[in-house]
Amino acid sequence: MSAQILLRSLLLVVISTPQSSSKPSDTTDTKTLPVEAGITKEQAAKILQELQMIRMLLQKDLDSRAKNSVDAPADKKAEDVSPEKTLTSLGKHVLGRETAPITLVEFVDLECPFCIQFHNDVFPELRRKYIETGKLRFVVFNFPLPSHPYADPAAKLAVCAGLQGKYWEVFDTFLSSPHVATPDVILKVANDTQLDQKELDQCFNNDATEKALRHDEDAARGFGVYGTPTFLLGRSQGDGVAGRIIEGSPTLAALEEMIQELLMHHPVSVQPLPSSASSAQKAP
Repeated sequence: MSAQILLRSLLLVVISTPQSSSKPSDTTDTKTLPVEAGITKEQAAKILQELQMIRMLLQKDLDSRAKNSVDAPADKKAEDVSPEKTLTSLGKHVLGRETAPITLVEFVDLECPFCIQFHNDVFPELRRKYIETGKLRFVVFNFPLPSHPYADPAAKLAVCAGLQGKYWEVFDTFLSSPHVATPDVILKVANDTQLDQKELDQCFNNDATEKALRHDEDAARGFGVYGTPTFLLGRSQGDGVAGRIIEGSPTLAALEEMIQELLMHHPVSVQPLPSSASSAQKAP
């Protein structure tokens, strides 16, 4: 069965399910669904999550077919047709040495199961082999999806924690295992990470926090990002990066292959980072 036929079949199954007859589009906030729509916000989020997974898997299948195609001329198969993207400012959430020759940017949703998968299966080894050795710097842009009603408050909590020097602690809390950022969970995470509650309340109600999140979202949309996780991997350029977009969660082997290729073209002698620097965050 072709990828296109599989997608149509799965969509028909979803559409024919009574509870999903009024499912929202990818840009619909499920919190605003009326009761008469016959579907709860949890059901809508689940449907959209599954459709995003299907789309991601189909894209991986198409990419794999293109890579393994024997019909294209050799020079065309070797050519990377993905256009290069440039990000001129990395923002505040950066792990690793400023002089690292390679930069990996992740556009992340803290309620995204594929983001959780990446950070459990790939990120620990990536951090050990590349970030802590000074070869790679890792950057986060928050991109909460409308289909995840609690992703936005989770991102806001992480940003506010960053103002207290604890962005990565909150980031790791949400991506180490599934958490839904209800008010009770936000309070628990704040207590567990010893955040100042008064400062946290002020930050949550500050327009600057909302603007910071919207800035990240605008940057993501500028690169054509529609789902999470999505990455931008390339050569470091001062406080920026020039590279190519990776859609979906790559395997460690695939990511290492791309990193090694970049390091071959941009060889740099680096020393391992001090343990404190490998987890350092830029000052707010």
